[in-house]
Amino acid sequence: DKGFYPSLAATSRTYLEAASRNFSPSRKTATEDYLERAVHQALSRARRWANLRTDGSENQAGGKALAPRSNPPPLPRSTDQ
Repeated sequence: DKGFYPSLAATSRTYLEAASRNFSPSRKTATEDYLERAVHQALSRARRWANLRTDGSENQAGGKALAPRSNPPPLPRSTDQ
């Protein structure tokens, strides 16, 4: 038998190596990864929305984009007095 501390040192080595890989400065944290994807999705959606709002240009799906909204024509005036 090696004893408690030498056994602990031998068996914990793989866990320490895994922990050092998981918390390496070159590796993104789960929060960094989530925020990066969320910002990317938000910007992509904003670009698609902006493309749909421009007049006469093609959107990403290849169809005609929607024209910007205009005011409706005025209602006819009544001639009754």
